[in-house]
Amino acid sequence: MKKLLLLSFFSILSCKSKDEVAIIEMMSYEYETQNAKWFVHSYLYTSIDENGFSKNIEEIDSLKSKIYSSQINKQLITQIIDKTSAEKESYYRFKRTPGGCYFGPIFRFRITYENGKQMSFIFRNRNYKNDSKYILFKSLYDQIIKPTKKVDLDNQEFKQLNSKFEKYKAFVYHKDTLELPLPPPPPPAPKIDEVKFTQ
Repeated sequence: MKKLLLLSFFSILSCKSKDEVAIIEMMSYEYETQNAKWFVHSYLYTSIDENGFSKNIEEIDSLKSKIYSSQINKQLITQIIDKTSAEKESYYRFKRTPGGCYFGPIFRFRITYENGKQMSFIFRNRNYKNDSKYILFKSLYDQIIKPTKKVDLDNQEFKQLNSKFEKYKAFVYHKDTLELPLPPPPPPAPKIDEVKFTQ
């Protein structure tokens, strides 16, 4: 009986040691300057659990945001879990191409596993080939923004999601300064009384 209990115990530990996803996060954003400092301007933040249940904060304008939940295809989440658990973060790290230009927001994913492992990388919103390592994340983003049945969050859910959002923005800024890196911000515009007009 004791041997059976021990086997069951170690079996549970073994299952928990696998790369089981706790949460997938994604944010689309750009950098803007304020008082000669860079800050993250987010357009969309989403938090997705292993069952595809997502909670989202979407900016409507500078003063208003839309908070809602939606459902992502469970099969797609499973494919992402299986694919990413077999790779290292460096595999997905974005590589700049000489002379390449991209106009649009930055997309950063972070996958956090039950065992504490994390993977984070930048993704661009473009049409990838089926054999691309980013094709699953393009499909995920398309599902996130796809019009579906959206459910408003209650006040407690909003507070929890907003706390995750603020922490993720800080994480994104820190990660980007290590990987990009960010150029020095432009100086603030001079005050109107400091501007000299000449003929």
